This record gives sequence, structure tokens and C-alpha cells, in this order.
Amino acid sequence: MGSLVPGFAFVVALVPALVLPIYALTRFLQGMPPSASFVPSNVKEVISIFRWEIVITTVIVSYIAGRIFFLQRPNIPDSVSWNRIRADYQNGPVRDQFPNVEFPYFHLYEFLNQRGMHHLKRYVKWKGDDVSTHRFRTKHLINALKIRVEFSFPNRYGTIARNEAHVRLTTTSWYLNCALIRVAKFGFCTGLLSALLPYPQFPIPYAWAVIAPVSVWFLASRANVKIEKVLHYQRVREVVFVLETAHWAERFDPGILQGLYDDSNESKAS
Repeated sequence: MGSLVPGFAFVVALVPALVLPIYALTRFLQGMPPSASFVPSNVKEVISIFRWEIVITTVIVSYIAGRIFFLQRPNIPDSVSWNRIRADYQNGPVRDQFPNVEFPYFHLYEFLNQRGMHHLKRYVKWKGDDVSTHRFRTKHLINALKIRVEFSFPNRYGTIARNEAHVRLTTTSWYLNCALIRVAKFGFCTGLLSALLPYPQFPIPYAWAVIAPVSVWFLASRANVKIEKVLHYQRVREVVFVLETAHWAERFDPGILQGLYDDSNESKAS
């Protein structure tokens, strides 16, 4: 469902963003009067005959499209999100002196320390201000913590999985909206041709072929602005939640982190 629902939304949005402008231009080039039936009878007949095939194809295409967006790297929208909020988030885990927005973040240790979460900073092996420790920064550490929590406390893993799913849905939606914006721009140009070529006429015969893609363009742009204002916060919340869960898991099972923080690997930073 995490791929199907966004993919279906994308396929549906393609209708006003691209299909309608192309359809309007085709009608004009074929010399069809604007007052002609919007959907010709032969098209209606084809739809009625192959309705189940159309439904199945739509579901398959929706899943494939959603999966493509789902598999994109979260770092790009995360970086865009940080750049949007950086003025109000100077002491976060990403700092101007080392603005690489890569999860888990370079200044995560300093962020936890400044926020008073001293019980969590010891689980972070690297410090943003100490370049010699950057080699220990890896998302596999966070993944290892998740796996160990899942094995030892599966009833507590559900919230971690939901947090990750929310982030993935958000980044998927961001990529989807970016694609819709590009498609809607093309659709707008196409619709503009169908509206201007028969000029001068009033009312403009194919104004809807311009309004439809512009509406998708506007809505997708506004949605991405909203996403960019919250995405970075979501990812920071995700990593802090994993560390806090691992902290309490260790209290109930002292051996749960064995091998992750040993002397040979520069154990928990102090």
C-alpha cells in the first residue's frame, strides 16, 4: 500500500496535468468543434468493453510508479527540507560548517549534547567537530539498533517501523510532486497551444486545458512546500526515537548491543 496509494494518486493526477491538455490539442488539430461531445461514443464503447482490463492496468501502473518514487534516496528531499528551515534550526544535527545532509547526521552527537540528552549521545560513535571520527558515521549502525530491538522487543518495534514508514511516505510524496510539476509544465504548454491557436475567440474554447495543469502545478508545489517544512524534523525525530528505544532496551537486556560498541571499535563516545 505504501507504493500503490501514492502511485494511484500520481496516475489520477496525470489526467488533468497531461491527458486533458493533449486531448484538447488533438481535438483542435482534428477540427472537432469545442461544442462536440467531450467523450466520443466510440471511446465510451471501448471503455465499457475493456473496463476491467483498464482497472487492472491502472492498478499495475500505479504500483510500478509508486514503487519507483518509493525507492528514491531520501537524502535529496531531506537536504531541500534542511535548506528551507536552516535559519530556524542552526543548532540541529546538521550545521553550516559541515552542511552535508546525510542520515545519520554528522553533528548528531553535538545536537544531543546541547539538548541535554547525554544518555543518548554515548550511542553515537562520531562527532561532527572531530573529523577523525567521521569514518564511524554510518546508517548501518542505526539499522543494527533497529534489528536488535526488533529481535529482543518486537512489541516495541512497531512505532519505529511506523516512524520510518511516515518518512518514506513523505519522501515518496515529494518525489511524486516533483514529477507532477514537470509533467504539469509540459501540459500547460500543450494546453496553451490548444487555447491560443483558435484565437481570437471568446470564450476561449479550451481554457480548461490550461486551467487543469496549472491547478495540478499549483497544488503539487504547495504540497512540496508543506513537506519541506517538516521532513527534516521527521528524520531527526526518527533517529532520536531509535536511540531512545535502544537505550531502554539495553536497560532491560544489557547484552543487546554487544559487538556494536566495543573497545576495538572505539566504544561509545564520551
